[in-house]
Amino acid sequence: MPKKTIFTTAIILIVVTLVAYGFILYGKGYRLNLSGEGNKIIAGTGLLVLTSAPNGARVYIDDSITTATDDTINLPPGEYDVRIEKDGYYPWKKHVTLKNEAVTKTDAVLFPVAPKLEAVTLLGAEKPVIDPTGSLIGYTVSSSSAENNGIYVLNLGSRFIIPFGTSARQIADDSVHNFSKASIEFSPDGREVIATVSTLTQERMYLLKSDTLNVDPQDITLTSDEVRTRWEDIQKQLDQEFATTLPTASRKFILSNFAKAKLSPEGDKILYVASQSATMPFFINPTLPSTNSTQETRNIKQGAAYVYQVKEDKNYLLYEPQANEILPQFIWHPSSAHVVFVQNKRIFSLEYDGGNKTTLYAGPFDPDFLFTWPDGSGLIILANFNDETIPGNLYKVGLR
Repeated sequence: MPKKTIFTTAIILIVVTLVAYGFILYGKGYRLNLSGEGNKIIAGTGLLVLTSAPNGARVYIDDSITTATDDTINLPPGEYDVRIEKDGYYPWKKHVTLKNEAVTKTDAVLFPVAPKLEAVTLLGAEKPVIDPTGSLIGYTVSSSSAENNGIYVLNLGSRFIIPFGTSARQIADDSVHNFSKASIEFSPDGREVIATVSTLTQERMYLLKSDTLNVDPQDITLTSDEVRTRWEDIQKQLDQEFATTLPTASRKFILSNFAKAKLSPEGDKILYVASQSATMPFFINPTLPSTNSTQETRNIKQGAAYVYQVKEDKNYLLYEPQANEILPQFIWHPSSAHVVFVQNKRIFSLEYDGGNKTTLYAGPFDPDFLFTWPDGSGLIILANFNDETIPGNLYKVGLR
């Protein structure tokens, strides 16, 4: 082979190698150092991935408008204040730390300033109860006609729920007993309901299926202990299934120190109340590069609420109650990025790492009942906007 050909081939290989290496460096966030700082031709950067729901929101970096979501930008390593705004929505803010060659994500969920209300029930909804699976709401109706009074179950997972009105199923009417005045309790798997009907002289208990009209309800007044024992066995099985989903390294600590544990809808986080004060060891060593730069805490205090991010082994303080303060009841938002809760007669949202506390709803509602629509499109509240002498109804507070 001629020397000229060999030389040309070698030059081409070198150029191809340099170009490929340049693409690799570019993909890792390296850019030409046009400022000349640090006497480096190429300087490393961090990648900031900016997403929002809804998208197309304005992005401010250190109070300077930079771009719009959805976008990815390169910035020198360091700390930045990120603000994401969209007309008609509450702003989203976060202090982020960018590291060289690392990707930091800002998954901003924006909530509307003026949410829309939609009626879910029309006949009234008394004493609503959410089943342990989070997909059913049971309630009683007593202010309608005789054939419509009784116990109803609303299946939140049904795709046939209509925006205005109700698709709830009646599971017991008043033809057998006065079920419209009953108190109801779901089984751990949501498949059964115990309806307790009290009168001045007696208390009777009935076992109902939650997915059909019970024409001949089973009277379990004398055998309720057997039913509850069976329910306890179901709960133990569910607890065992939950335990098996936990990483082996952290399982013992979680089961010993986490109370009222609630797995996020995506299964990647655990919302819990510390049952005792303890120091959480690092279960992943060395630690993984986290996409969330919010400072975590490994020292947990009894009675405070936390969120443990299982896959990244990160623990965040959600809420620490003050002296004599009752801890709010936190509920997972279906996105797994937020929790919602009631405080001072308002409904708030809070990110799982304790940031971006946002007012979702401040109108009239029963503070003892709150739940989220399974698809994340709204909240479910119990409210009465008219005559307070009649039962209230369930309403959907739209969040999209």
